[in-house]
Parts: sequence; C-alpha cells; structure tokens
Amino acid sequence: MIIVCPNCKTSYDLPEGKAPEGTRARCAVCGTVFTIGDDQPEPGISPQEQEKKKGSFLPVLLLLILAAFAAAYYWRDTEQIQGLRARAEQIYAKVTGKEPAPAIEEDPVSLVQGLDISSVRQFISNNESVGTITVITGKISNRSSEPRGLIRVRGTLSNDS
Repeated sequence: MIIVCPNCKTSYDLPEGKAPEGTRARCAVCGTVFTIGDDQPEPGISPQEQEKKKGSFLPVLLLLILAAFAAAYYWRDTEQIQGLRARAEQIYAKVTGKEPAPAIEEDPVSLVQGLDISSVRQFISNNESVGTITVITGKISNRSSEPRGLIRVRGTLSNDS
C-alpha cells in the first residue's frame, strides 16, 4: 500500500494491512502527522499520476461552462428566452417605475417570405409515452439571403371528410 505525505509528497510503500485506514502516521522527512485515508493514492498509481488525476476536472468544468454559454447564445431568441425577457422587463418596470419598451410585433407574412415548403405529408402514429399523435413532415428551403435559425410551424387539423 502506498501512502503519501500531504505536506511534502514523500511516498511510502507499506505492506498491506500494516496501517489500516484511519491510522495516524508521521512523515520521516518533514514530521507532518496525517491520517491515512481516502486522500491517499490508489494502488498502482504513482503520486505524480494521482496529482494529475485530481487536477483534471478543471479543464472539463471549463469546457462545460463554455458549452453552456454557447448553447445560451445559440438559443437566445427562442420562445422560452423571449418569455423570460418579457417577465424580466415587467419586474424591472415594477421596481424602477419605468415603462418597458413596447414589444415589436413582426408581420407573420414577413416571417415566411423566402421560405419554400414542399413534400408536406401527415400521418397518425402510436407513441408509447403519449398515445396516438398526428405527425406532419415536410421540407423547408430558405431562398432568402437572410439566415433563419428557428422556424415555427403551426398546423391546423380539420375534420373535412
């Protein structure tokens, strides 16, 4: 069993069972008294590799934070975010006494200009989670010079037989 002094990082190779977990030990190099326990290196891993393993979470954490910001930037104009924005503006208006800026209403026709919708079809499917659902599929092509990130499609079901 390998134990490592937490102060000076001196490692000791003790026979198994000689010092069970929870035993106090004194480092022969620096004199630090420490408890043998969970913070000791895993068997077969050098103290240097153990230190690298402990510090490897920071790059992963930074990558996750960066991914969260990228997702928030990408989805910034979705309905949920717009709803949150509107609610935040209402709270701001209550707190400051200032009226929020009026929302800009977009013309529904301008939202679909430059978009071609083709190969539209519908069918009924049984879904294990929710039961019977109506599925509408199709292809939307953007002919305009302006990129479109999210396209909201509304379908109307009628009982025309």
